[in-house]
Amino acid sequence: MQRASIAGRRRPGDGFTLVEMLIALIVLGVLTSMVARGIGASGYRGDGAARTIRSALQQAQRTAILRQYDVVVSFDSARSRLRVLEDADNDHVADPGELVAWHAIESTQHFAQPAVGIDGKVPTAFAAPGTSIDQMPSLAFHRDGSASDAMVIYIKDGTSGSKQMRAVAVTRSTGRIQWYKGNGSTWKGGGL
Repeated sequence: MQRASIAGRRRPGDGFTLVEMLIALIVLGVLTSMVARGIGASGYRGDGAARTIRSALQQAQRTAILRQYDVVVSFDSARSRLRVLEDADNDHVADPGELVAWHAIESTQHFAQPAVGIDGKVPTAFAAPGTSIDQMPSLAFHRDGSASDAMVIYIKDGTSGSKQMRAVAVTRSTGRIQWYKGNGSTWKGGGL
């Protein structure tokens, strides 16, 4: 007959108790949550905001080509959202019966002016349009897919201490839309 383990020592073949496993899982969970906060979820939220804007702009361009009338995108900086107006009569005014859709960007993201723009110059605002509609910077896509203005929209992470920014640029002649990642002074392409 074998004796029970002496002074808490385990015998070969003994496993971990349920309590020991639970403690290990709790410690692992706490460590994982601490690491996850440090990874920078704000970068993912910034990417999401840039993709939201880029997607809304691309859809506006497609709609303008498909419907053969202007689609106006306006940026409401006070509420961190954008308005898409299907302007059937091309007067750049939201008339009754014209479709208007609002798109909010991520809650911690807001439109902001960077220290240095994607072109290396100091921008005058978060966006540089030639048009303001309903007191909002605006851009219209025409039925040939071109844009009314070249525009760059800058987005900043509103969490404390973060310098991460995103930019979405629209080319006037082609309506091409690209996005960039940066810290407000250096920029690189954002990818897909």
